[in-house]
Amino acid sequence: MSKTVWGIELGSYSLKAVKMLVGKEGLEIVDLEAVDVPPKDPDLEQSREERLQTALEALRDKKDIKKHDAVWISIPGHQTLNKLITVTLLDPGKFRETVQFEAQQQMPISLDDTIWDYQLVDRKPEVGQEVQVSLFVVRKEIVKSYLQLIEAAQL
Repeated sequence: MSKTVWGIELGSYSLKAVKMLVGKEGLEIVDLEAVDVPPKDPDLEQSREERLQTALEALRDKKDIKKHDAVWISIPGHQTLNKLITVTLLDPGKFRETVQFEAQQQMPISLDDTIWDYQLVDRKPEVGQEVQVSLFVVRKEIVKSYLQLIEAAQL
């Protein structure tokens, strides 16, 4: 049996969605959809989140997205931080801690308030070598707000 997965990009003016099936042969794209986010009405005090929720509900109803379907959303780039940092590889077993220490030195906020990860740019670093690392950071409160939005839209 195939598993249904929806990928949704939450844009300023529209939602873009892709429906995929995960089966024995891998991932297959089976549907695409774009839904406009309602424009801001000056007569209504409607937040961006409320307008996004309206668009998500319209997408859910139009495409009959089921509660058991997996839903993946992207977080807009302006709400994340992607930074290239240089770290010296001293102990491969403690590399994540080394990246975390270096990242904290360069971040304007505490990493405790974020969800973060990294990707090595150099594929086969040697011990003692400086390596470039792409650091990816997003505030926990931003992730929480998107999860609440998805939950409110019953996705």
